[in-house]
Amino acid sequence: MTRTRLMLGLAVGLAIVTVNLSGCGSVEDAAGTGAESAAGCVPDREYFQKKVSLPILEKRCIACHTATGLARHSKLILATPAESNALERNFQTLRDFSAYQYEGTPLLLLKPTNQLPHGGGLQLAPDGDELKAIAGLLQRFAKPNQCEAPPSDLKLIQRVGLRDLANTARHAKLQMVASLPTTAELARVAAEGESGLRALVLEWVKLPAFRSTLLLWANELFLTDKYLGWENALGLLDDKEFPNRHYFYGMPDGKDKDRERQLANDSVAREPLELFAWIVQQDRPFTDLVTADFTLVNPWSAKVYGVSDADFGGGTTTASLAPGHVPGHPAAGVLTSPMFLNRFPTTATNLNRHRARMAMDFFLATDILKAGERPTDPSKVTDHNPTVNNPACSKCHADLDPMAGAFQWYDDRGRYRAMEKGWPENLPPPGYKSETLPSSEANTGLVWLGKRIAADERFPLAATRLAYRGLVGRAPVDNPTDETDPGYAARLAFYNIEQEFLARTAAALKTNGMKLASILPDILLSPFYRAQTATGLSPEESAALAPLGTAALSWPERLDGRLRAVTGAPWKRKQKDANKLLNENEYLFFYGGIDSDKVTTRITEPNGIIANIGYRMANEVACYSVPRDLTKQAGERLLLPHVEASFEPEDENGFLIPEAVERIRENVRWLHRHVLGEELTAASPEVEATYQLFYETWKEGKALVATGALDDHLHWLCVADSDFVTDAALPKAQQVRNDANYTVRAWMAVVTYLLLDWRFLHD
Repeated sequence: MTRTRLMLGLAVGLAIVTVNLSGCGSVEDAAGTGAESAAGCVPDREYFQKKVSLPILEKRCIACHTATGLARHSKLILATPAESNALERNFQTLRDFSAYQYEGTPLLLLKPTNQLPHGGGLQLAPDGDELKAIAGLLQRFAKPNQCEAPPSDLKLIQRVGLRDLANTARHAKLQMVASLPTTAELARVAAEGESGLRALVLEWVKLPAFRSTLLLWANELFLTDKYLGWENALGLLDDKEFPNRHYFYGMPDGKDKDRERQLANDSVAREPLELFAWIVQQDRPFTDLVTADFTLVNPWSAKVYGVSDADFGGGTTTASLAPGHVPGHPAAGVLTSPMFLNRFPTTATNLNRHRARMAMDFFLATDILKAGERPTDPSKVTDHNPTVNNPACSKCHADLDPMAGAFQWYDDRGRYRAMEKGWPENLPPPGYKSETLPSSEANTGLVWLGKRIAADERFPLAATRLAYRGLVGRAPVDNPTDETDPGYAARLAFYNIEQEFLARTAAALKTNGMKLASILPDILLSPFYRAQTATGLSPEESAALAPLGTAALSWPERLDGRLRAVTGAPWKRKQKDANKLLNENEYLFFYGGIDSDKVTTRITEPNGIIANIGYRMANEVACYSVPRDLTKQAGERLLLPHVEASFEPEDENGFLIPEAVERIRENVRWLHRHVLGEELTAASPEVEATYQLFYETWKEGKALVATGALDDHLHWLCVADSDFVTDAALPKAQQVRNDANYTVRAWMAVVTYLLLDWRFLHD
């Protein structure tokens, strides 16, 4: 490069930097990117995101300037879009790097234009708009805009109406443990406010029912429920490694042997899920998920694995869990679990990259595939060993391959044994980021790797995102990139608000010793969970806030829990029948469920089939549950505590029976509270509408029974003549078979109506 050319470049750069340093609105004009917004000022981070990050850093720089890229030894190291909190991290990185200059001109202007030697060659034209955009950012670093509101001033979200605390408590307890808050719990929330609800949430975390919820959350990640049933999990284990895997084969054929087989198999299948749930409920650091130096077993999996040092304290159920050690096998949480390793397998050419990719996704909030989403022309990938030498490939493989090397002691069946040919010499050595796995720890590479994952700044955010998805019902939104989308600005605004909340919550998790339960109240009390109403919003504001709240189609497992809490039973007539929501041969898949095998993605948007299943569910559950409820004493009823089947609103002459009407209306109010969580007054229009549904159904039905057009007894499917749990016949006087005055069927209509409410069918 000649001195004349260099000095010309310096002059251009200095001219750009020194233009209009005073005006908030002048930066974009200087950068040639158009006028400022109507508000008169664009916040610095918004400018960076729109003008620098997407069009320049992501398209031109990130391929090399990462911790493991070709420019990893430079002073400019960027986070990829796949990494957590990448925008904020890169904003801070560029602000720090802007201090590096050559003869008074920032390197950010000289290097990409190749006016100073640049390993990547010419990336930006010296007189182009992209360089002007960087110059505009440098202006902002020198004089930050005062128009930028602090992250805590989320004025847009503050305009959203939230669920009250009592309703939040109801929603949270139903979701966490499939039961309704007690009167005492609601009184505590009323008296103590948010602090009372926080305390209750931490109490609910300890309940046995929350274990089921945690297992559900974990399986959304690990999908090891694929191996439930028969010997699907046991068949993956190696006889030489686990010679006791079929310990029950010596038992006589029959139900006992089949039961033992199922318990052993399912205990092994759910080992990584159980560790996840146990860590949370035992209030242990969530880092145990990748660092635990033990295997969590129950009495059945202990037999299979040959564990002899687990103390179950006399427990004899699948929930009797204790740490133990598998002889001859190092442990690093789920990383060394045979089920995890089998669920995410490897091949002779994949070389454990799949396992490493999933570990990055689960535990580092980094989807490495997103770093390579932009198309690469395969005809231009002509390098020798392109995964190392070609930037289009190495931007993913430089991070991925060293981690994959740490898995090398586990083969395609998850067996603990060294690779037959060792780690290929043409790949980066096993390690993590820039650190190489010591040869002395090669055979315990996952133990070494797990400790580094746990210490990574991305791990708390990954854990936070996991809890957020479990409670809110969706993953955080992706960074919008299509600036031609009319809703781009709104999507960008929401993305930034949500990312700020997740970052704060992750920081709180770290402060609280990585105890995942500690941040559940933060999520439950946030607008992202409690958002309910919003008025007076512009179309753009409405679009920005669209993802708020939890009004998403309920998973079949969650709807099943809500049915149990409200009606006392799942969607089935007798205990021995199949659960229609959870059975693969019934409606599980049609209603958006998964089997963790061939179906791993849930349906989240209602469709015609789902709507019709909802109608059938409401009709059948009402048919089963209303007569069943009437077989109990009034004080034990969930649905009809204020009425009897004999309560009719009018006598035979058509005159009102005031006491009966009052009791019927009171029961209507109870059902609105019990099923939907609504606190309504006696004069509420909703109460009146539901009462009229009861009244008109009763009047029409009774008239038809009187003429013989309808039977005076219930349909056989609705008859309540036996105990639901034991199937034992009820005393004749207790059975509900007949409905001569049509009140039972009128209450069925009311319950059907309420179970069809969108607030019941959606989280």
